[in-house]
Amino acid sequence: CARSLRFWIGQCSEAHAMCKSGAAPEPLMPTRVVRITDTGGPRPAVRLVASNGARGEYVCLSHCWGGLRPACITTRDTYQRNTAEIPWSSLPQTFRDAVSVTRLLGKEFLWIDSLCIIQGDDADWRAEAARMCAVYENSFLTLMATKARDGRDGLLRAESPAAAEIHDASLPGLVFLREQSHFPSLGWGDMRAGGGARPEANPLLGRAWAFQERCLSLRAAHFTANGVLYECPEGQVCDWSHGRGMAGNLKHSRGSPARAGLAGAREFAAEWARITSAYSGLKLTNDRDRLPALAGMARQLASCGTSNGYRPGRYLAGLWEDTFDRDVMWTPGSVCDSSEGDMIQVPAAGPEYIAPTWSWASFRSSVTTWGR
Repeated sequence: CARSLRFWIGQCSEAHAMCKSGAAPEPLMPTRVVRITDTGGPRPAVRLVASNGARGEYVCLSHCWGGLRPACITTRDTYQRNTAEIPWSSLPQTFRDAVSVTRLLGKEFLWIDSLCIIQGDDADWRAEAARMCAVYENSFLTLMATKARDGRDGLLRAESPAAAEIHDASLPGLVFLREQSHFPSLGWGDMRAGGGARPEANPLLGRAWAFQERCLSLRAAHFTANGVLYECPEGQVCDWSHGRGMAGNLKHSRGSPARAGLAGAREFAAEWARITSAYSGLKLTNDRDRLPALAGMARQLASCGTSNGYRPGRYLAGLWEDTFDRDVMWTPGSVCDSSEGDMIQVPAAGPEYIAPTWSWASFRSSVTTWGR
């Protein structure tokens, strides 16, 4: 797995113009990171450290929390312990795999939200949520635990592949086999509807926070139910297609062609509609995160517009001042998704105020701007 990732990242760094221009050579590290230290034994030592404004490369993990609350998470009570050493036995399998992959990639620092943000501390959460955009934008690589329902499932495939013994004396050994995947890539439509990506087998694709984390990352490695898929602004490649690249799946990114054309209101509104339509149907544990979980994308898109000479104005609860007349023309996604005669089920309003009713964010389900 690490060999494949190193090869793909090497190709990306050397041959992709958009990836080279988007990568910061010495990015500012997050407020806190997990430091991985080789002990000479089978397990490295891991501990939480404050970066104190240091610069350097680090890896991020994007994962589903599920119902798991592991003993390793950082709280006010565990902060001192975690800065001394995080017990290996307290780490769930996904975190252990992330440490192992980071170590094999030759990197020393790893960012995991539940370890690097103090849980239960609202002030720390607000401060770190404001920096979330930069954390993922500046990461060397984001490891996406795409197939894991929670931290117990891990990144890597647990099942053993079928093996057949070679009886030829001149070439002894084993041939390992596994089932061929039936979907070619992870398109952006897969984030909302699942597409061919088997959402039940890849639950991270249905999570709203993960959408932003994937979009903001320059490079991401998806650990799916089918294998490992690597993506960057110029395309995707996976280990089940014999290393062949797949065109036509350009991700949302600072350097993507979609962003290069944001020089006017029409183009800006169309790109924002594409983002909100894909995002709106995704799941959140807390409804109050509906706008915060997209705030980094909003800042990045506004920056891209400004760099192309277009200013979208103020950001207003999920809509933009300059394109407000277009942005407000949304409808429930089920209007287009349901067949003729179906009853459209409008989700009941929750107890918490999320956004004004003219904002798509007030509707707790998928929306569309189709036909506006």
